[in-house]
Amino acid sequence: MKVADLHKGSRIDSTHGLADIIDIDSDNNTILVERCQDHQQMILQEEEILIEPQLHLGCDKYY
Repeated sequence: MKVADLHKGSRIDSTHGLADIIDIDSDNNTILVERCQDHQQMILQEEEILIEPQLHLGCDKYY
C-alpha cells in the first residue's frame, strides 16, 4: 500500500500488528502510528504496511 493512499486517523495492519495512523510523511514514505495492543508509537516504512481492505476504525476484526 502506498503512503499517499493513507489518511490520518485510519487503522492499518502492519508487520507489527494493528495500528492507528497519527501522522504521514510523504517525503520519506513513512507513517507515524500507535499500535493498538500496547499504544507504542513507531515509524513504519511503506513496505511494512499490509493491505487489508476490510479493516475499519473501531473494529479490529475482519468480515
